[in-house]
Amino acid sequence: MSEKINDEEKEKLSDKEKLKERINEEEKINDKEEISEKKEIVIDNKKEEKKVFKGKKLVETGDNYMAVGMLLGMCAGMVMRGNSYGYLIGMCLGMLVGCLINKEVSNDDKEYLNYLKQETEDMEKYLEESEYIDYSDENIRRTTENLLEPVNRKMWNKYSSCIEGIIQYRGRSYTGNKFYGDDDEAFRRIFEHDNPNIFNHMNKTCKRKYWKNVEKGVEEWQDLIVETLYTYVRDEISHSFDVNADIITSKASDVLKHKTGMCHAKANLLAAMLRYAGIPTGICYERLSWKYGTGYFVHGFNAVYINKKWVFIDARGNKEGVNAWFHDGESELASYCRKDKDEYFFDTIYVQPDKDVMDCINNAETLDDIRNSLPDKVR
Repeated sequence: MSEKINDEEKEKLSDKEKLKERINEEEKINDKEEISEKKEIVIDNKKEEKKVFKGKKLVETGDNYMAVGMLLGMCAGMVMRGNSYGYLIGMCLGMLVGCLINKEVSNDDKEYLNYLKQETEDMEKYLEESEYIDYSDENIRRTTENLLEPVNRKMWNKYSSCIEGIIQYRGRSYTGNKFYGDDDEAFRRIFEHDNPNIFNHMNKTCKRKYWKNVEKGVEEWQDLIVETLYTYVRDEISHSFDVNADIITSKASDVLKHKTGMCHAKANLLAAMLRYAGIPTGICYERLSWKYGTGYFVHGFNAVYINKKWVFIDARGNKEGVNAWFHDGESELASYCRKDKDEYFFDTIYVQPDKDVMDCINNAETLDDIRNSLPDKVR
């Protein structure tokens, strides 16, 4: 009798095991299906993202702040003699700060420009002359010097007590280091050693004040140079489309000679004048839609590297509905991307203007030719 019971129990156990195996198999199949579904969703999302964001979509994460918060939590726990609340509070604060800082910035947003920070280890490339940024032209040099003469005179008078230091700082090479880079202290020691007539009678406090004035003077001088040349190109060089110009220009020297050019041509002229003045200047682009009609085109503007950062400036020319400006290191562009129109910024500060854009302008016989063939993307 007992043997029969044992046999029945064994059969029941084997049935249970079989059922478990079937359940496990079904779960594995479901997991695989779920994983494949997730993969498909991820692929679809990537396709959709590529469709909307043609450039970059950047994310600034708060992971570092979370880590700091957790470290603070450990410290708090140690101070509170192992009290678990200290760890918990610190970790929660760190995660909260991290979540608040975590944000997405897409390339159809004005904020995106703050993330367009090119490497500054070789700034001399943003001072180079080229076919379209031809600042060796005598007219460009003479005009730039005449415009900056009152600026230079003003700065000499205002910072006469530290003008030698300002001139040396402004004249430093951009190659191999960032402006105001890690070698600041070494530069100052060498300059102080080579100029005993300036520094021998100074104590440490006076030296600190001297270098503080030098930094302030360099920043102000750079701002005034950019504002002066930018205002000239924006206001004195007409936009070809605004005045329906009968001549088409692309080279900086031609733009200055004929006093007209479209946004790309004016960007070339401004780059030429600023580079000749010693300010690293790049070319930037955004994809915009035509106000009248259909289709898209690339709009050109500039970026200048001053006071340890890139600033974006647009000398397109103001008119009704357009109010671009630059003052004291701050700026406003002529136009910003509209999210609902699939407009966006390109993610590079270019050393030279785009070849396809320049070819389009050079091959055009009329402004309508440019409107009909201007590219909607850059390389």
